[in-house]
Amino acid sequence: MKKYISILTTIVTVLALIGCRNTSVEENSNTINIEENLIENPQEISDDTIEIGKIDVVASGISGADGIVVDYSGNIFVGSRNTNTIYKIDQAGNVTDFAKVPCEELLCMTIDNENSLYVAGKDKLVKIDKKGDIETLASDFTCADDVRLDLKGNIYVTDSFENRVYKVTPDLQKSIFIDSDIDQNRLFRGWYITGLTFDKDYQNLYIAKMKQGLIMKYPLESDGTAGEPETVISGLLEPDHLELDSKGNIYITIFREGSLVRLDLDGNIQEICTKAFGYATGIAFGKIGDDRNYVYIADYQRGIVYRVFVGEEAAF
Repeated sequence: MKKYISILTTIVTVLALIGCRNTSVEENSNTINIEENLIENPQEISDDTIEIGKIDVVASGISGADGIVVDYSGNIFVGSRNTNTIYKIDQAGNVTDFAKVPCEELLCMTIDNENSLYVAGKDKLVKIDKKGDIETLASDFTCADDVRLDLKGNIYVTDSFENRVYKVTPDLQKSIFIDSDIDQNRLFRGWYITGLTFDKDYQNLYIAKMKQGLIMKYPLESDGTAGEPETVISGLLEPDHLELDSKGNIYITIFREGSLVRLDLDGNIQEICTKAFGYATGIAFGKIGDDRNYVYIADYQRGIVYRVFVGEEAAF
């Protein structure tokens, strides 16, 4: 009896398997198989599964894209050196004109907590509030290139032709904060000091010296002056702009090579994106939610804004 029960069980199992197999191969029937359902309704993917250096195109057709910032609502602002126009890219990807800047050449910018932009315009420094109203804060630069604010409202501006960093106080007094290490009469037209940024505690100012291939660090003294500089890294090929993450890693755009690199606390360089862009210029972290794990890159040559994944909780 047990023998017959065993045979019967085997037959039922085989029939069940045949039934399953026939269901899975009915490709031309109206039956929706399990695999198709999984494709149509994927599970949410964690940032843990995204590869470092993954690139997405956010916007294109922005001629001469250079400076870039992200506001606290997730909007992206990118400036065009060719049209002196700042474009706004909203979270849906819509691109609109935000402001036409009356300057010689629109370069890089930063943003404050009230979403006002501070823009380096080669011959001048301007402020643009969130309504688009423009105010000139300082002038008589040879090539104002990049700009940052400290916690006290002081504004720091690189002049890439003069090889200097200027400081503009809240009452709009302009002075040399870091002077050139080369006599002005020996400077040739070119990009000397380009980008600058602070660490998260605003204790140190980092600058990119494009022509010399250096990243330098200047401590901020209690009296508001720059301390003795330290070379963070040398031998880079045209470092242009830079940002620091919450851990102190430095993200640097490499201009004509079109790359993005990360310098860690031990001085090791990691290539995040190698020769992925045309001319890599401005860089900015996202500011809200998971967007803080990404940097945005402006590509001057191709007129494209890219979004690059760099890791969890990168922005501060």
